[in-house]
Amino acid sequence: AKGGGGGDDAGTSYGDRWYEEVDGSEWKRGGVKWKTLEHGGVMFPPLYTPHGKPFYYDGAAVPLTAEQEEVATMFAAMRETDYAKKETFQKNFMEAWRPLLKKTDEGKPVKKFDKCDFSAIAAHLEEEKARKKEMTKEQKAEAKKEKDEAEAHCVFALIDS
Repeated sequence: AKGGGGGDDAGTSYGDRWYEEVDGSEWKRGGVKWKTLEHGGVMFPPLYTPHGKPFYYDGAAVPLTAEQEEVATMFAAMRETDYAKKETFQKNFMEAWRPLLKKTDEGKPVKKFDKCDFSAIAAHLEEEKARKKEMTKEQKAEAKKEKDEAEAHCVFALIDS
């Protein structure tokens, strides 16, 4: 026999495609797979909550809107990765961030990546990471329980109920 089926393929047309057999009927491309499907829908992440940690440009603190801060925080979280250290990534990041920065007078002067200082935001993220690590086993279990309860409605789908 071919593949991982381990048995004689005589009498079937599936061979290595054993997974295509469902209740003795072959799934055909474009064929009916089910008659009804019920699902709780997708779950979106919560809206961004600003932390208010400073961002510095050329040594001066620059106040950021929540939208600008969210993008700065995303970069601060990945700034030590090999990818984020690449000049092309940094250039593309600034090109994507600049339209948000231009929306405020304080953000307009922020133009050159090499003058940006994300260290205060990165330090905040490290503190948050350490805080989560320091949680007790019970606190982690409670957080997991709350997360699981919030996601419960979209974990499973009911097919052909």
